[in-house]
Amino acid sequence: MKDGGPAFPLPQQSVVPSGKGGTITLRDVSPVALSSIGEGMSLRDYFAGQYVIGALASFPTSEVNFDANTMAALAYEFADAMLAVRAVKP
Repeated sequence: MKDGGPAFPLPQQSVVPSGKGGTITLRDVSPVALSSIGEGMSLRDYFAGQYVIGALASFPTSEVNFDANTMAALAYEFADAMLAVRAVKP
């Protein structure tokens, strides 16, 4: 399953604080150090999380009558649908 890639990718020219008062670009970071940063969450995970936030914010707590596993399954169904529609070229 394609996950849409990283939700918040860091381009190689990104400028980040060096911790010594200056800045460095990711081009200047060793590949080993860069790999420890990781890519973070996937776009699929981000879409699923946004679904959960919206769903929980839309209903009073007393009206949410399904468990976390059901909510997670629905969230990823919506995320997969969003990725599928996003992949279609107009």
